[in-house]
Amino acid sequence: LTVEVDKQCAEELALVADWARGLRPPTADDVHSAGIAHAHMPAERPFSFANLSRRRWVIPFVSDYSCGARLLRPVDGKVLGDPALSTSEADCAAFGGQPLAVLDLDKHVTRVARSALGLAPVSEAMAFDVLTHPHAGSKVARDMQLRMAADTKLYAGQQNGSSPNRLSFVPDVAEAASASAELFGASAVHLTELIADLKERRRLDAAYVSKALPLIESSANKVALSADSMEEIARRTAFMLRQEAGAEAKASLDFVFCLLISSQGERDLCRLNPFLTEQFAATLFDLVVATVCHATRIGQTNRCIAEADALLRSLTEAAALARTRQPLGAELLSNVSLRAEALADLLRTSRHFVLAEPPKSGGEN
Repeated sequence: LTVEVDKQCAEELALVADWARGLRPPTADDVHSAGIAHAHMPAERPFSFANLSRRRWVIPFVSDYSCGARLLRPVDGKVLGDPALSTSEADCAAFGGQPLAVLDLDKHVTRVARSALGLAPVSEAMAFDVLTHPHAGSKVARDMQLRMAADTKLYAGQQNGSSPNRLSFVPDVAEAASASAELFGASAVHLTELIADLKERRRLDAAYVSKALPLIESSANKVALSADSMEEIARRTAFMLRQEAGAEAKASLDFVFCLLISSQGERDLCRLNPFLTEQFAATLFDLVVATVCHATRIGQTNRCIAEADALLRSLTEAAALARTRQPLGAELLSNVSLRAEALADLLRTSRHFVLAEPPKSGGEN
């Protein structure tokens, strides 16, 4: 075994020596061992790795953490090598507004005015007044009282003008008390279809993320070997060899995602890989942003599925009791109502801190 290992090591060292010989100008020993046919001077060669200018070490770092906003634009998957990862204007509108709007939520969720729910208007007056208290005469105490009064008025305006979300296929508390087994059964069937749609959306988003992550990393380190001159091809080839040898840093997924908070993200990435253009890097960051949006929608979908499963169990229990003409307890009725309300709010969850901008002259959004 020792003899075989020594033989294999000797062969590998010989291969390394042959490979290293091509990275430097030939010496007199090379002429003697390889023959006069390979004894060209470096200046007479078409190109030589040894004649390439050396590059200083470049360490991955983020220029700053001052990126105040990121553009959410359609992704051109063809540029990145996978058309399946393309996103449309409709996708961006959903991600910037209600991510689950792609499920046609109007079939499942409706908005009901507060007055239609039989709820009394919220008063704009505070339920207490301590301004006459002897210890409420200081400037700080009076300012706090005025601030609470303003907050109470603001809250009343928000609540009185709101239209809560409700599931259109689930009976409310008043209807559920006398609902038939058929009504609960129909609600359960509708909910089952909604759960199936949610699971399909989760599968599609998960498939998108699974395909996007390796493409992001490979694209960030991509070096195209097509060039106009042999010298440029040599530079690119040498860079790739140095990457494989660990002499050039590679962009990791963590680093690329971290660059989203850099105001110079494209330049930071091109500094690490000088053979990327800033235009390509911008397209790559569009894919990174889209991947983040798909990943966060998976989390939202999981929460909706968990709430829908719990509501389905409650509807199934209510249908069984109604089928045997047993009274529905107040706890079960409240459970159905609260879970239906929670699911409706989860489905209609909107993204905040998003500003819609008109298209620029170049067509960029």
